[in-house]
Amino acid sequence: MATHSILASLSANTSLRHDVSHKLGAMKPLMLQVVEANKGIKLVALVASVREITKKVGVVTPFIDAMLRLSRLVAHRRGLY
Repeated sequence: MATHSILASLSANTSLRHDVSHKLGAMKPLMLQVVEANKGIKLVALVASVREITKKVGVVTPFIDAMLRLSRLVAHRRGLY
């Protein structure tokens, strides 16, 4: 009974978040805005530090690893990293 109530609440909150996002319209993540403005990005603080911590505790993070490599490539090509 309690599990059903929790799941229903999570589903309702997800729907509400989607509704609010739809009303706000298209938005770009801050990191993308910074890259498009050719400003320096903080990959170490935002991504590399997370990867470093997960490696120390033995957690495999293939998506974070890939995102870090791709982010570094884009930043390097734009002269931002």
